Amino acid sequence: MPEFEARHSSLALDELIKLLLLFPFRRVLMASFYLVALVILGVVFWKALVIAVIVFIALLAGFAERLLGRFGAVLLAYALAYWIDAAPAPAALRDTLMSAIQTAVGAVHSAKQ
Repeated sequence: MPEFEARHSSLALDELIKLLLLFPFRRVLMASFYLVALVILGVVFWKALVIAVIVFIALLAGFAERLLGRFGAVLLAYALAYWIDAAPAPAALRDTLMSAIQTAVGAVHSAKQ
């Protein structure tokens, strides 16, 4: 039986080491999405770094991990599209979104009357 216990504890130790190595890596990767995306979009590096650290701390605390991960991926996708000139600049995108919202609100108000 001591051989079984030694093998079992060794297996548990191997799994624990793998878990500890992979646990923060995913969160670091997700926080790096924010850092890279914000730098591409023109945010000053130290401000982007502060945001990435805040996201990393929130992820370690278990706060909205899925939401932060998905938003980071969307932000990175938009930043890469902007970087290769396939998407409009953030200021132009804001104007387009505001125009679309005003059009939708106007359509709702005219439908009520």
